[in-house]
Amino acid sequence: MSLKPLYALLAGLVVATGLTFCSARVFRNRIYYNSARDVLFNVTAFFEDRTKYAPSYSEVKFRNIQKGMSEENVRSLLGEPLSKDTHQNDGYREIWRYTDGPPDSNYWSRAVVFDEKGIVQNVEREYFVD
Repeated sequence: MSLKPLYALLAGLVVATGLTFCSARVFRNRIYYNSARDVLFNVTAFFEDRTKYAPSYSEVKFRNIQKGMSEENVRSLLGEPLSKDTHQNDGYREIWRYTDGPPDSNYWSRAVVFDEKGIVQNVEREYFVD
């Protein structure tokens, strides 16, 4: 019995895995994938990415947002968000959403959460799969 088909299959798997992990930094739709998991989410969703971005949004600039920054700092980096939501359930929170997508689709979610003083408390980076 020849081991050539087994070696060919193994080599193919190694190449496919390598490409998946290397493509984790692929630039697509102004988004850098953070990990192979992000790539796999997009591949399994057949590349259906229906993300809507704020006009001056940039992923590179979004990555510069840090806890402790002011609203003015965030606005100077990213411009105006697509939407702003206010929540007062567990204390005051204002959420600035820089991306959005239809509820029945896959999309990147990028949001900045501020406290009552206008200071960044959290930076949200997620990929929603529906």
